[in-house]
Amino acid sequence: MLMRWHLLSLDAPTVALLWCALFVRAARAPVPVPAMELLAAGTWCLYVLDRLLDARGRRERLRPRHLFHARHAERFAAGVALAVLALAARVVPRMSAVILRDDAVMAALVAAYFLFVHLSERPPFPKELCVGLVFAAAAAEPAYARAGRPSALIPAALLLGLLCWWNCAAIQLWEDSAGAPAPEREDVGRRLRQGAAGLALLSAAGLIVAGSTRTLFAAALISAAGCWLLAWRAPRMNALRLRVAADLVLCSPLILLAFGAA
Repeated sequence: MLMRWHLLSLDAPTVALLWCALFVRAARAPVPVPAMELLAAGTWCLYVLDRLLDARGRRERLRPRHLFHARHAERFAAGVALAVLALAARVVPRMSAVILRDDAVMAALVAAYFLFVHLSERPPFPKELCVGLVFAAAAAEPAYARAGRPSALIPAALLLGLLCWWNCAAIQLWEDSAGAPAPEREDVGRRLRQGAAGLALLSAAGLIVAGSTRTLFAAALISAAGCWLLAWRAPRMNALRLRVAADLVLCSPLILLAFGAA
């Protein structure tokens, strides 16, 4: 089931919704259901389009997720079209002008990402960094737009962006080093463990000094620990299971939400 969760591009919307819900709880800001629907459907559409474009642009190095999307391209395209129509009919008309303005900024960031990554031969920024920061901004935006002190959410959002960057970079490094000599793979694992340890230290520091956003740093610490363990276990896992596990370690908000952490 987890493999389908990943191949159907449901992993990214799940992670986005979980972190958004935790940001909402930390900000104590009521977020209407349409905003969550927009986040989930919008994230799914963007990830599907990204994987379809990746599949078209590099057929010599397709991964299981790209092969699956290429094989079912027409169905995914129809799903994206239906999702966009549903959002236009149900969600957008019910949103305030301020929220629409904030979402327009997010749309501009996403458009810039697609422009730089898919239409530029040499993108000015690493794709993994762009994905991480844009993803974190999208997950935090519904709470940020409605919070009494939105600036308090920024450090946690930046940390989430770094976690997502680690996630994307780790996947790329694991895929690129598959079949490489053992010393090279060991070096990749060492660097990823060092990065995860650094994220854990940042999370722990935030957990100590944060006030109302403490739960966000707690979730980040859990995810960072999961990243470290995953980097340690990576040599003993196949590529697809490793890819799924990389997304699962970012689902740490589920633990805190399930236990009602304030």
